[in-house]
Amino acid sequence: MKPLLNTIGATAARVSFGALLAGALFGAVFHLTQAWAIGIKLLCISAVCVVLIRKGSLLQALCAGWAWGAGATLTGMAWLYVAMHDVGGMPAWMAGAAMVLFSALLGVFNGLALLAGAWVTAASRIEPQLTRVFGTLGFAACWVLGEWLRTWVLTGLPWMSVGYGFLDTPLVGLASSLGVIGVSAAAVLLAANMAQLLNAQRWRAIAGASAVLLVCYAAGQRVYTQPHAQPFSVALLQGNVPQNLKFDPLASHGYMRQYAQMAAQSKAAVTVMPETALPALNTQIPPDVWATLSAAPGLQVIGLAGELGGRYTNRMATPFAKGTASQWVYDKHHLVPFGEAIPWGFQWFVDTMNMPLSSMGRGAAAQAPLQVGDVTIAPNICYEEIFAHEWRASGAAAHALLNVSNFGWYGNSTVFAQHAAIARMRALEFQKPYLSATNNGATLAVLPSGAVHAQLPPNTQATLSVSVQGMAGQTPYARWGDWGVVVLALLALLLTGWRMFKARQT
Repeated sequence: MKPLLNTIGATAARVSFGALLAGALFGAVFHLTQAWAIGIKLLCISAVCVVLIRKGSLLQALCAGWAWGAGATLTGMAWLYVAMHDVGGMPAWMAGAAMVLFSALLGVFNGLALLAGAWVTAASRIEPQLTRVFGTLGFAACWVLGEWLRTWVLTGLPWMSVGYGFLDTPLVGLASSLGVIGVSAAAVLLAANMAQLLNAQRWRAIAGASAVLLVCYAAGQRVYTQPHAQPFSVALLQGNVPQNLKFDPLASHGYMRQYAQMAAQSKAAVTVMPETALPALNTQIPPDVWATLSAAPGLQVIGLAGELGGRYTNRMATPFAKGTASQWVYDKHHLVPFGEAIPWGFQWFVDTMNMPLSSMGRGAAAQAPLQVGDVTIAPNICYEEIFAHEWRASGAAAHALLNVSNFGWYGNSTVFAQHAAIARMRALEFQKPYLSATNNGATLAVLPSGAVHAQLPPNTQATLSVSVQGMAGQTPYARWGDWGVVVLALLALLLTGWRMFKARQT
């Protein structure tokens, strides 16, 4: 028995090491959209699917999935290390250890998905011909449920959702119906069919992959929204303020004046400043800055600090009523763990970084949208943009989507490309324009088709001026959110389970 256990353990270790490398490679090219990068990402997912095809043990499946997810997080989210060490000042050893532990935590979701997938593909051990259909379908369903759990467990950690890595492919045709998780499901199904090419009857795998592409292409031809009201002009300001000077009392006045002057030069109907462009309360903003902003033309949408229940909030507001627009306030609801909301017992961890405003108040879950004439705009701040299911109702009722962010924490990293991918996916899901004003990139405007209409280069000071056409109507995703793909995944598992039961009866 002991030699057998040693053999199983050694095999699991080898499989895990291979999966770790595949996951790390996936994360390294995750932000790239070139055809060769798409191919590598599919091969990396296929590599972990091979564990199921080779009928490895449940332990091998668990370890391989865990290692793959941890590797993908470690390389794909390396910008967190930059935030903690390079900008936040945390010791290198502590920032490195935090990255490893965080990656291991997110890898658990992939490990559990692969473990469940390995159990589901037990059908192939009874009826080998079911491997290519029900085993593959069941595995993709398990992966989907794993990604869905990541959107809300531990307040939600849905970065690196596979679907974001497959923009500019036919797979995004599912975005308007099933969201980014649906795109993930299509990618996993395609990769699983590629892995099935290792089996004898390759034509089945080719037919399966072709079916996935055909369904995605057909879904992408549907248009659910239509133009609403007249286009309006928007200016998105990118001040490129260094993060280490943003809250410096000696320097912040100059940078606030810089944003005010940029706003004064704008001729747009709506001018948007990024998250905490003015890192102070209304009453703390220097009078000359306030005077310049109040005299600036158009409506000013400003990222600044707010106050709610005696605590600071991360706020977006229009302090000056202009034309038909009245004063409006939106306080960030979904706070960043460790950055804006400190979990119990981790104050010491946050204290190792230079992080102002790290314990903040939370805005209400439902808040009034921004109204610009006949156009309704649904707001979100910073990483709230990855939680579309939380603001889906406001996005469904709006004609445009608006984000303000500050990526000064992350240096010159892949975070800009990942933010752009998230913005494009949100536009595809709702088929509405998506605007994002950031402090240092990527400031951009995305069309309802998911194509980038205009974008500023990162780490530059500039203004992006665009004309925006509001869109009315609701996509299927706007109506039912993630529940559509979750229900389909559960049905796939029920179908697979039924086939397993029937196979045992015969």
